[in-house]
Amino acid sequence: MKKTLMLGLTMTFIATGCSAPSNDMEIKEEISQENEDVEASSAGNDKNIHRAVLDGIHNTAMIYHATLQETFDFTDEDLVEFENVLDHHESTIRLAKEFDVSSEIQHSLEESLELTRQAIEQKDISLLEEANEYLQKLDEQHWYEKK
Repeated sequence: MKKTLMLGLTMTFIATGCSAPSNDMEIKEEISQENEDVEASSAGNDKNIHRAVLDGIHNTAMIYHATLQETFDFTDEDLVEFENVLDHHESTIRLAKEFDVSSEIQHSLEESLELTRQAIEQKDISLLEEANEYLQKLDEQHWYEKK
């Protein structure tokens, strides 16, 4: 009985081990194909706005808006949480420069980041809301280009 059980478990492990690499190969091929599709679609973008930049703008705008929807009192805890928003914002600006998007978009991103920094420095919620509006408008203007 023990030998049969051990043999059954051993065969199960062997069968699992043999089939796992083939599944892994299929997943890697799918990921590779998806990456090629994204590269091909972004290369033909004649408006010079890269999909990653649009995603960055959208994600930053959404996170910014969600953070302001919560009670924001400029406490140390709030500011630590807002660091995530600033990280997203700065990354989006880096992407915009890297992919050489229009100066209008870069300027809007930089202006909203500067407003955000001023708001945190001055502890002014109205400046945060103004920076949020910049991002929301920028997101609305260019989100259709992603589709």
